[in-house]
Amino acid sequence: MLRVRTRSRNLWRNTMLATRRTQLRISRAMRLLGSHNSSSRRLSKAMAVMTS
Repeated sequence: MLRVRTRSRNLWRNTMLATRRTQLRISRAMRLLGSHNSSSRRLSKAMAVMTS
């Protein structure tokens, strides 16, 4: 029981790290595409709200 719980927690932490990494990659790509674009900024803001 305890072993399963710890395993699930580790899995959740790994997924969280992965999502954070992908978010950083997306934000970086958006910046490269053009930070002047308001739509990209809005999308990145929505992503930040979703992940938080």
